[in-house]
Amino acid sequence: MAFRFFTIPIAAPDAAAEEMYAFLRSHRILKADRQWVEQGTASLWTFCVEYLDGAAANPGGRIANARGKVDYKELLSPKDFTIFANLRDLRRTISQRDACPVYAVFTNER
Repeated sequence: MAFRFFTIPIAAPDAAAEEMYAFLRSHRILKADRQWVEQGTASLWTFCVEYLDGAAANPGGRIANARGKVDYKELLSPKDFTIFANLRDLRRTISQRDACPVYAVFTNER
């Protein structure tokens, strides 16, 4: 995961906003936070965008399915997805053996 920061001045937002929109369209976005900075006529919006580094956006620009979960089969190479699937199966086995939730064993995050 990586972060990119944007500032969009209220006085002349067009160029900065277009730069941010182009970035959002071309990357797999995980989360975006915004903050209003009050500075009179120099007030602006700041945005912190968390995205998957090196992962291009899919044609629809979405990385998650309808339930909000990341589609790792689409995100990973076939070789990496095979490893991921094997680790997921191991996690399920350990979870059942230890009677604990799968997320307590380890998460999907890289």
